[in-house]
Amino acid sequence: MGQNEEFINSLKMEDVPWGQLSTAYGCAGEFPEHFAVLGAMADRDGMEHAFGEIAQCIEHQGTLWHCTPFALIFLVRIYREAVGRQENKNAVWLTEKLEELFAFIVICCEDMEKMAEGGDEDEILPLLSDMLKEEYLWPEDLD
Repeated sequence: MGQNEEFINSLKMEDVPWGQLSTAYGCAGEFPEHFAVLGAMADRDGMEHAFGEIAQCIEHQGTLWHCTPFALIFLVRIYREAVGRQENKNAVWLTEKLEELFAFIVICCEDMEKMAEGGDEDEILPLLSDMLKEEYLWPEDLD
């Protein structure tokens, strides 16, 4: 297993400085609460709100944000749980919504790869964990 896979498999919610990760509309500080609502799969209204908040923040007009890869780690974990709970109608709903979101994120990635072909590439970070280095995060006191 590579370093990125090890990082993904061992990453805990509290290891991610959500409040320092950019989204389409600010920072991802509220993501842990949204993940908790989705993971509980109990309150459909709350789930719809949480899903909407996350979805609109990790992608906007084809742009993916600093928070996106980390959000996807936890969304995939929630998805796996939901797939195993298909007797729960909220889990069925969540599975469908996450599949749609994942498919759209793949399209965004493919579009970005096409745009990067033949152009100057930005420096690529070799490890996903590098994205959590202080130099790439918003300052903690940023409002």
